[in-house]
Amino acid sequence: MKKTTLILKFFLTILCMGFIQNLNARTTYEDNFSSNVSDFFTSNISGTIWQGTNVNTSAGANTTSSQVAKSENGSLFLASSNGGFEDGQADGLHLYRTVTEGNDFEVSVQLVGSDFSTFTGGVASNYNSAGILVRDANHQSANFVYGMFFDLFNNHSMIKRIKDGVQQELVNNSASYALSQYSWIKMTKTGSAFKLYLSTEGGVTWVETQSTGFPKLNNVNLEGGIAQCKFFTDGAQLNKNSSAILDNYKLVVGSSLGVTEVSAISPITTYSTKNSIVVNNKLEKTLESIKFLLFQF
Repeated sequence: MKKTTLILKFFLTILCMGFIQNLNARTTYEDNFSSNVSDFFTSNISGTIWQGTNVNTSAGANTTSSQVAKSENGSLFLASSNGGFEDGQADGLHLYRTVTEGNDFEVSVQLVGSDFSTFTGGVASNYNSAGILVRDANHQSANFVYGMFFDLFNNHSMIKRIKDGVQQELVNNSASYALSQYSWIKMTKTGSAFKLYLSTEGGVTWVETQSTGFPKLNNVNLEGGIAQCKFFTDGAQLNKNSSAILDNYKLVVGSSLGVTEVSAISPITTYSTKNSIVVNNKLEKTLESIKFLLFQF
């Protein structure tokens, strides 16, 4: 029995080392907007997690005529007029961080409110949307995916995918995902697959609602972050702002969101007692899985 215990200890130690998740492979960026920024378009944002802003950056006509992006009182306030994430245009507000090619990621944010709370559907002259937008960092191409809340005709969330100027929309049923309940939104990228999730519980429990494949956004640098847009059908409404208030932004980036290996010098040891096997994890690494190989001689 002693021989069996020693062999078990040996194999368990080796396998633990091979299946520890490398936390250094993931990087998390968070912003609860507790620090005031008067204007993300003109202020120095070097001390924040953000790397840039986009407005009027489409390959088509530039239309946005006004924009406000500021953090105050613990929230992010975005407002714009006369824009449109439509067809080949990407004309709205976009606060982003660059994700280098080859990395998977997940990004989430809470929509606190603002104009959304007054919409009842079918407000044709004042369309307002806000959510998560990921676009090709090469602004010469019109490739982006936008997971958003949008009150047009009571569609409270959707994925809008623009590929080479061609638009595709995947729309949720408002009766199932009312904005008043599902105010948290998350988008994930795994390879060329993008998925959209909603949450009613503070971003703890997520419900997958939509997904789309987008190979053209797989092996390129991406600008991922928060977007807001007001577009129009009524010329009299062109310069009237719409707005959104957001909070609790989180971006997790990694070469893979799955299991990665670490060096075999990780200080993980094991020992067995009469009734248990103990894993001594001195550096408190996250154990993704442990395999047991038991040999009896």
